[in-house]
Amino acid sequence: MQENTYLIRKRCVSNKHARKTRVFRVTVLLMTAITFCTLFMPKTAVSAIPERVVTYTVRPGDTLWNYAATITPKNGDISDNVERLMALNHLSSEDLVIGQSINVPLNDAQ
Repeated sequence: MQENTYLIRKRCVSNKHARKTRVFRVTVLLMTAITFCTLFMPKTAVSAIPERVVTYTVRPGDTLWNYAATITPKNGDISDNVERLMALNHLSSEDLVIGQSINVPLNDAQ
């Protein structure tokens, strides 16, 4: 009789341990899946209102700073718009090539 009681208790302890192990494994799996989705899924930027742009062809003497100055408000920081133009046109540097097309957003004043 005592032997049966011992086996039942041992089995209950074993079942509790197995359940805790299962819960732990499922938790780790879910956390891994969430981390994977957060880090490796493509991120797309969605603008509520599409930005209207004017496309210019770069001519001799044109610089990104000149284009940025045309859309910078009075007393604004031109460098912010230089970065904006670089991002909009997928540029890795401020250097422009004659004949290159540059998209410049329309500002509200135009």
